[in-house]
Amino acid sequence: MNTVTIIVLIILVVITLVYLARKKLIVLTVASIHLVFPVLLLVSLSALFLPQVYHSLTDFGLQQTTLPSQFKNLDNIVGTPAQLPQTILGEIGNLLGQKSTTTTPVPGVIETQLYPQFVNLISEVIRFFSLIFSIIGLIVTIYLSYISSSMTDYVKLEQKYENLLIRLNKLEAKDSSSTNKEI
Repeated sequence: MNTVTIIVLIILVVITLVYLARKKLIVLTVASIHLVFPVLLLVSLSALFLPQVYHSLTDFGLQQTTLPSQFKNLDNIVGTPAQLPQTILGEIGNLLGQKSTTTTPVPGVIETQLYPQFVNLISEVIRFFSLIFSIIGLIVTIYLSYISSSMTDYVKLEQKYENLLIRLNKLEAKDSSSTNKEI
């Protein structure tokens, strides 16, 4: 058997187990709905009203990588050709006997302008996807709550039906015993 067949068989076994244990999974589903719904609601509201949280998390996450140092290195590489004409003019002036002008290093354009925009872009993308996925999650949670409530109602009706059958059998047994006494 190849890998795809094994994966499909595993999925079929899991689906079958879920189907067989569906009545027992109702309790777990209801408990998870009560936990997941408020969390998704908080994520949605934070995505709408707290963009600085996503910006801070993105900036912190990027600081943990080597990305900021790569931006600085890129600034050093790009900054040197940008200052090359000024450096050449200074060297020519030195050769001609003019006073040496010291050039102050220009802060990195990429580091000061491009990196913050990059962080803003990534944080907005994360914020957008958080909002979309949380809204989808809320819809799925509501759908699951309707399913679980209908399943709970079904189980309750099934128990009532069984209890009524037991009571009916007892009443029939009493009725048949009282008719036997009369005969």
